[in-house]
Amino acid sequence: MVLIYVKSGEWMCSRGDDWSFVVDKERRGRMVTLATTTTLKQLKIMVCEDYAVDHNAINFFF
Repeated sequence: MVLIYVKSGEWMCSRGDDWSFVVDKERRGRMVTLATTTTLKQLKIMVCEDYAVDHNAINFFF
């Protein structure tokens, strides 16, 4: 088993092209427990379920 910490938030770009990650203070972070055989698709579904978000409506990349 592997523990992964995930955070909900948004990447914001300033006028000077500086990027910063702004944490969603309502949703915050979660610990997700994975098996070594967990696929990326399964991880996406697990995280979306924890945050009560439709996994089909979210685009994210690694």
